[in-house]
Amino acid sequence: MGTITTKDGVEIFYKDWGKGQPIVFSHGWPLSADDWDAQLLFFLGKGYRVIAHDRRGHGRSSQVGDGHDMDHYADDLAAVTARLDLQNAIHVGHSTGGYNFVALPPGGIPTETFADERSLKINGSSIALKHYGPAHTDSDISVTFPEANVVHLADTFWNGIYPFIDYSTGGSIDGMIAASEANLAATNDETIVIAGHGKAVGNKAELREFRDMLAGIRENVAALKKQGRSRDETVAAKPSAAFDAKFGNFVIDPAFFTRLVCEGV
Repeated sequence: MGTITTKDGVEIFYKDWGKGQPIVFSHGWPLSADDWDAQLLFFLGKGYRVIAHDRRGHGRSSQVGDGHDMDHYADDLAAVTARLDLQNAIHVGHSTGGYNFVALPPGGIPTETFADERSLKINGSSIALKHYGPAHTDSDISVTFPEANVVHLADTFWNGIYPFIDYSTGGSIDGMIAASEANLAATNDETIVIAGHGKAVGNKAELREFRDMLAGIRENVAALKKQGRSRDETVAAKPSAAFDAKFGNFVIDPAFFTRLVCEGV
């Protein structure tokens, strides 16, 4: 275990265990290298050298408020890789940890893409894919299994918790509200609704609560900003108070979520 200092002065903590071909694990938001421990120990036991780092602002790395974008995250990982002189490394990423890597060669790029909607048939079952545009990011999709009346909404639905809106990859509060409206229109009271975070299996009533929370806090924040309140003053006014007891018990606390909404209003 150790730390490296990046070119912009941020200390990045890393774990480096074993010898052999290196496998580098990159965690997603808001985790740390510790969340890879089970995988690290497994591959260590198979004779690999295993490495995991805490991204800036996470775990034991410097708790900085800037540089939280994919370019800085990738530069930080490159600095760790260079310091440890990792050759022929296998990289594994979870969630936003998967954005750290270099572009695929032409042969690895998908040959089938879609801009709005796409329908598939697999083993006799229908699958409907829908792209939302800006929401949690600018590339969110839902996956619907119509015969089973099941829909996976990924990170456009955080069931019972405040969501993260990733403005660095095109997300927006208005897009999250629009996605929630589209999700409500596409479901019924019997639909099994799979969330990206929070309570995994939900329903339309919980989805409606989520939409109402987003719209309510956005309206409150917009009113405060119209009065000329600064971001800190808006946070201090607690525009999310009516929703905090239900949604404010996760990593995205009320103040954090209010700041996210402020950025998009």
